[in-house]
Amino acid sequence: MMCHSNSGEMAGRVGAIVLAAGFSTRMGEFKPLLEIGGRIALWRLLDSIAAAGISEIIVVTGHRHEMVSASAHDWYHAESSNGGMPRQLRVRTVYNADYKQGMFSSVRAGISALCRAEAVLSEKERSCGSASEFTGSEPAPGFSERGSDSESRIELPQNGSVRSLKAALLFPVDVPMVPAAAIQTVISAWEKSVHSMAVACFNGKKGHPLLIPACNWGEILAHDGSGGLKAIRERHRDRLMMVETGVEGVILDMDTPAEYQEIQRFSEGVVFDLRAESGFTGRVVLVRHGETRRHSGKIFLGQADVPLSREGCGQSVAIAEELKQMGLSVSRIYSSDLSRTMQTAEIIANYFKGRQQVRRISLSQVMQKPGPGGAFHLIQAEGLREICLGEWDGCLMDEIKAKHPEEFKQRGREILCFKPPGGEDFYDMRRRVINTLRVILSVEKSDDVLIVSHAGPIRALVGAFRHLTDEEAWALSVPRGRAIIL
Repeated sequence: MMCHSNSGEMAGRVGAIVLAAGFSTRMGEFKPLLEIGGRIALWRLLDSIAAAGISEIIVVTGHRHEMVSASAHDWYHAESSNGGMPRQLRVRTVYNADYKQGMFSSVRAGISALCRAEAVLSEKERSCGSASEFTGSEPAPGFSERGSDSESRIELPQNGSVRSLKAALLFPVDVPMVPAAAIQTVISAWEKSVHSMAVACFNGKKGHPLLIPACNWGEILAHDGSGGLKAIRERHRDRLMMVETGVEGVILDMDTPAEYQEIQRFSEGVVFDLRAESGFTGRVVLVRHGETRRHSGKIFLGQADVPLSREGCGQSVAIAEELKQMGLSVSRIYSSDLSRTMQTAEIIANYFKGRQQVRRISLSQVMQKPGPGGAFHLIQAEGLREICLGEWDGCLMDEIKAKHPEEFKQRGREILCFKPPGGEDFYDMRRRVINTLRVILSVEKSDDVLIVSHAGPIRALVGAFRHLTDEEAWALSVPRGRAIIL
């Protein structure tokens, strides 16, 4: 049974929209109904939203509409019978007939279910007029369901809009670990600037929920969908409040099975310990590739494929000799699949292969079946790549600074959570690399694991193993052509 919290008057003036209409394609299982610590994802979110004092909840459905609606219904009546339901709570499921068009269509369906379209689209609302200017009576508390009738592509409540609402909180159902306290933190911060958007953050990384004030609802309903909600958020970047919650759950989503397992561990309070998790008892040796070929100026080097320089080849030989003297017991080497790491790994492999041939295979091949016998395996793992810098990758820093001065400054201020167009931030890269190491340790049988990668992934892994803060991990010195033993 959930515990309802006294969160103040403002929480009652904020509605919640749970986005649960998607296909769950990458997960392979239906995310809203996945169990996490004995409670399904949708119910976990509803628990937190109600406990934060929010009394108007919209669950937007699409794919497997009947299952999601039935689950929301069961949650409501289970909590009602337990006496844990706030008296004024109203939960409605709204079917989004356009759910195949993507998440933004569900955002629109949820917003339109919170208010009358003509009121939201009024000029007063567009200019950030107060949402309290809505008039009309609220529907009665309880649970209700809107079906998939053909005339309800944009869903509206039949008994008038909830016109006292000042904002809406958006909750993707695949971010189920948001606690009530984090929701209340976002609302409390937003109260100081009620015409601003606000987003929950952890260590500077944007997560969920996103709070959208009523003055932006009309803009959302009128938008043609190009660029999705991000396009609207970017228009108002100067009034987007980044609310630090101190809660990692606000950034944990579950798009893939690996991320689902990570959330399971988080729900159980498991402290990161890959050795204990995998049963691996050997050494993990991390090697950064050697020096790369120089360019006309300093570049943003992420996943741009740049080969080793002559100096870099020499550094690789030196570290190979050093590793050999350490008495490592390895029958294969894992490496990022980029040229500079693969070249470094091949040089090292020549010192360990003995009379065997060096053969390249992928990590997925290792997972499917053992590699061919009689060979020293060089295993390519895309998940060990350097951070992806998107459109900035491989570009001269001076050019980016000249073309995008504000973004360049923002990166300097927010180095851990800045994400170039089409790229990753530190947290995205860290999750990817840690999940790749989990796979490696699940199949590795030798005494030691030797990994050739890049500065960013090595910092992330060292930080995770040694329980460093993100800032401490980022500040680590990782020289080219050197090894770190964990």
